[in-house]
Amino acid sequence: MSPEDKKEAAAQQAAPEEPKDPNKVTLTVDGQEVEVDKGTNLIEAARSIGVEIPHFCYHPGLKIVAVCRQCLVEVKGMPKLVPGCQTLAADGMEVLTRSDKAADAQRQQLEFTLLNHPIDCPICDQVGECDLQRLYFDYDCQPARHDLPREPQRKRVSIGSRVIMDEERCILCWRCIRVCDEVAGVHELDLKERGHSTFVATAPGRSLDNDYSLCTVDQCPVGALTEKAFRFDTRAYRLSAVDSICPGCATGCHIELHTYAGSIRRTKPRYCEGVNRWWMCDDGRYIFREYTSERAEVARVDGEDVTLEEGLEAAARRLTSVSGDEVIVLVSARLSTETMYAVKRLVGRLEGAQVFGTGRPGWEGDDVLKVADRNPNSAGLALVFGSDLGSPEDLEQRLSGGTVKVALALDEKTTNPEPLEAVDTVIALVHRRVGVGKTAQVVLPMAAWCEVDGSFINGRGQVGRFHPAVEAPGDAQPGWLLVDRMAEMAGEGLDLGGTAREIYRAASEELGAEALPADGFGPTIPPVLLRFANGRG
Repeated sequence: MSPEDKKEAAAQQAAPEEPKDPNKVTLTVDGQEVEVDKGTNLIEAARSIGVEIPHFCYHPGLKIVAVCRQCLVEVKGMPKLVPGCQTLAADGMEVLTRSDKAADAQRQQLEFTLLNHPIDCPICDQVGECDLQRLYFDYDCQPARHDLPREPQRKRVSIGSRVIMDEERCILCWRCIRVCDEVAGVHELDLKERGHSTFVATAPGRSLDNDYSLCTVDQCPVGALTEKAFRFDTRAYRLSAVDSICPGCATGCHIELHTYAGSIRRTKPRYCEGVNRWWMCDDGRYIFREYTSERAEVARVDGEDVTLEEGLEAAARRLTSVSGDEVIVLVSARLSTETMYAVKRLVGRLEGAQVFGTGRPGWEGDDVLKVADRNPNSAGLALVFGSDLGSPEDLEQRLSGGTVKVALALDEKTTNPEPLEAVDTVIALVHRRVGVGKTAQVVLPMAAWCEVDGSFINGRGQVGRFHPAVEAPGDAQPGWLLVDRMAEMAGEGLDLGGTAREIYRAASEELGAEALPADGFGPTIPPVLLRFANGRG
């Protein structure tokens, strides 16, 4: 060793060790060293390095009950196997998740769980995303060692307005009970009887009808609880999942839209720590159905179907046939931020035009996820237009005063046609032929949120990105594109760019990255086939 090397080695030995973070612990899992936060259980510690400890009853968003005993692992120095969900990581702990002792216990527990479980996978709605099915093939995969009759249980029991229960499939993990108690805050499910006769049922005098009842279906690891609306609809492994944002209220829950054969089949919550975690309300799951009937698929002018080009030309001609101070623009708080910004650019070209915000009326919120504001982008509306937004009183005065010749209305759900009856021309950009979408002189078909790229800003100011899950019907186009093309035909190009991402970037530069982060639009995420996503959702 050279003198320089000796000096360096001596310096390293003399250097004081960095103080250990008192909030961290270091342990070994299957020979791999891992550092985790103090208070982390063994399941999460192993998961942080890609090691799975099989489990049924454990869920990171629910209290730990350790009833399924599927997560037994070996810890050196402990006389017995310990449940990974209930055992906290400690300094110097050596954990073996697949030792002979642990693997044998996991196999035996799976065999015990399957003793009375019906092997009805071909007709079970959970096939393809069933934890019991997956763990059997991963950890056991052995034929049954008995041919005795299985314990009979009730089938097709309606336990609520939205949920069916097959008791014979239940493995008594208690997840559904804990979801009701801890998430919804109501005790609607309970355990009855004891021993091998134990079963899950509704609490006395109750039924499973809370606003988060379908979260019990999400968290059931087998096919014991199924959603009535989706039951026997589509095999899970045929579904494709697309990331989206729930437009039901200002919470902006992160969700997945599950599609098959060009249509949306169901909605599932998508984990987001700062918004909705693992949950979503039942109302948000069926909003996509609003866009499956009475859709505006072609443009209409004075009650006659026309091509989209003809509709855009008619809209541009009538919009520019009057002075700007005779025009009002009604912008819904349900529109994407990108469409709102396009409207802002258009209004800037129409000198004197006044903008008013519209939206769905509020409802009663709760202490879980639902908020009183039923519009997903009220914060975006306030950010994009700011003080330029007129008040409801100003709108009423303008309409009653007869000073409005042309009204440009976006989103038929929130625009009552009656106040606009005195207006000479109503130009409506709508998803459906209801409300002003029926009565307007010019109707342009607009694609729905589930058919386009875009973003909402929720009540906390967080940007949520949604992606197209299905194709827009007929000639329907994104709202921002209709506004841009209409302005171009009016001789007032908006220079928006050709994609929602470019519009978002332009809006971020103008409105400020603090309010609208430049990277908030995020990457484009293609649909994921659930069969290749380990039953995600």
